[in-house]
Amino acid sequence: MKKIYCFELTINYMARAIIILFFLPVFPLTVDCQTAGAIDNTFGTNGFANSGQAVYISQFGGVLVQTDHKIICVQRVGSNSVYDIALVRFHPDGSLDNSFGNGGVALTVTAFNETPTWAVLANDGRILVGSSAFDGSSNFGVVSCYTANGSPDDSFGTNGYFISKFPGSTSDGLGPVCVLPDGKIIAAGMTHTTTGSSNTLIKLLPNGTLDLTFGLNGRAEGNNVYVFSMALQKDGKILLGGRTTKKMALTRFTSEGDIDATFGLNGLVEINYNPTNMSWAENLFVLPNGNIIGAGASTTSNLLLHDFMAAEVDSNGAIINNYGTNGVATFSLPGAYIVTPAAAALQADNKVIIAGEVASDTVTSKGYHFAMVRFNSNGTVDNSFGNNGVVDYTEVNRANCDAIAIQQDNKILLGGTMNFGSGSYTIAVARFEAGAMANGIIEPKQKAESLAIYPNPADDEITLNLEKPSNCELQIVDMHGELVKTLSITVEKQQSLKVDLRSLIPGIYQLILINKSGNLYGRFVKN
Repeated sequence: MKKIYCFELTINYMARAIIILFFLPVFPLTVDCQTAGAIDNTFGTNGFANSGQAVYISQFGGVLVQTDHKIICVQRVGSNSVYDIALVRFHPDGSLDNSFGNGGVALTVTAFNETPTWAVLANDGRILVGSSAFDGSSNFGVVSCYTANGSPDDSFGTNGYFISKFPGSTSDGLGPVCVLPDGKIIAAGMTHTTTGSSNTLIKLLPNGTLDLTFGLNGRAEGNNVYVFSMALQKDGKILLGGRTTKKMALTRFTSEGDIDATFGLNGLVEINYNPTNMSWAENLFVLPNGNIIGAGASTTSNLLLHDFMAAEVDSNGAIINNYGTNGVATFSLPGAYIVTPAAAALQADNKVIIAGEVASDTVTSKGYHFAMVRFNSNGTVDNSFGNNGVVDYTEVNRANCDAIAIQQDNKILLGGTMNFGSGSYTIAVARFEAGAMANGIIEPKQKAESLAIYPNPADDEITLNLEKPSNCELQIVDMHGELVKTLSITVEKQQSLKVDLRSLIPGIYQLILINKSGNLYGRFVKN
C-alpha cells in the first residue's frame, strides 16, 4: 500500500504526559513561518491559558487535542491525601470552554484516591483516563471513561470505571494506553507480588470489559521493564518503554499478548548509555520506516540535574549507530539548578522534542519554569529551535511542566501547573511556535479550514464543499499512515461531493484533496 507520512499514537506513564499526535501528509506548502520555539502570544494571556481555579499542586495527567482543535487537560487535584480528577477544556484560543463541565472544569469525586498518569481520546470522542489508585487498603489500576461533555460514562465498565488488579498481586497500577482502530483499548502498567514485579497489559472492549481473547482472559504479563510509555506498531505489535535497573529499555508484545522473542534479546532491548547512572524512555515513537525512538532522560552525578536523552533502534531492536552518538542523542542544559525532563513528542519531520521543568536557581527563589529541547532527525541538537536548540521560558515562574502535545497545525502545547498566588496553583497550558518543517510543512490552517467536512463525526458518508473548478485526487489516510481510499474527481463548478465511508473501520482519518492550485487538508472521525 502507498505510504503517507505518519505519526504513531504514544502514551506516557511515569511522566504523566499524554500525547495525541495526528498525522499530516508530506506535501510542500508556501506559508509564513514563525520563530521556532517562540511563545504564541495569540493563545490565552501572553501564551498561557489556565483554569482560573486554585488547586493543590498535584500530578498532571496529560494534554489532549480534539479534532475540533479544543484542548483538554487532565489533572489530579486535592489535598490531605484526598485526590480526585479534574478535566479542563479550552477553546483553540486558550479561553475556557464554558460548555464543558462547570464553567470549563469537570471534577470527578470517587470513592478512592486516583492519580492520573495518562489520558487519550477514544475514536468516538470519549475521554479515557488511566490511573493508579488507592482505596485505603490496596493499590490498583483504573481506566476511567468520560463523555465528550466531561461527565462519567456509566455505560463503560462499572459506573464509568474498569478496575484492574492481577490475581495474586500485592499492588497494581496502570499507565500508558492505546486505542485501537476498532475501538478496543490496550492499557499497560505494573503488577507487584511477594516474589517480584513485572509489566502487564490488559485489553478492553469499547464498553470497558475485558477482551477474553487477549493473553490469558484479557491480561498478559511480560518481563521486568518498568513501564513508562507505549506505542502501537502498524502490524498490531505492542511496544513498551521504560527502564530496567539502570538502563533505558524497550520490550515488545505480539498482538495476541505474548512477548515477541524476535525483538532484541528475547523481547528486550536495553540502551547501554552511561550505565553508572539511570536512564529511561518517557515516550516511544514508531517512525514511518519502522524504526523506533525512545525519548526521555538520564540522571547525572548531580541527582537534581537530568540530561535530555533519545535513542533509536530498528524494527528488530538493533541500535541505529548514526543517530546521535552511537545511537544516543543527549543534551545537558548549562547553568541550571534543577532539570527534570518529563515528556516527549514527535514532529512531522521526525524531530523529537523533550519537555520538562527547569529551575535556574533555588526553588524558593523563582521556582520552576517550562523548558524543552529539540533534536534533529539524526539525533543532533536542532540549533534553529529557541536558543541553540533550547527553549527555557522564564517569563512565567513557578510553572511545572509535565506534558506535551502537538496540535494539528504543528504548534506545541506544554501542560502542567502554574503559580496562582498564596501558595496555590492552577491547571495551565502554554503554546509555542514550531517554526518551519524540513519538508516545508508549517501551519496549513488556512487551507485546511477551507475544506469543509460534514457531518463530523460521520457514520456512512461525509459531504465536502468544493468551491473552485479543477481536476482533483482525493486521498483518505488512516491513523497509521496507510492510504485506504482514493478518488479522482472533476469539479466543474462549486458543488458538494459525497464520499462513501462504509468500507472504513471506526477511527480518525486525514483527508487530502490534491490539485494544481494547492493541497487542501481535512480530518474526520468515522463512527
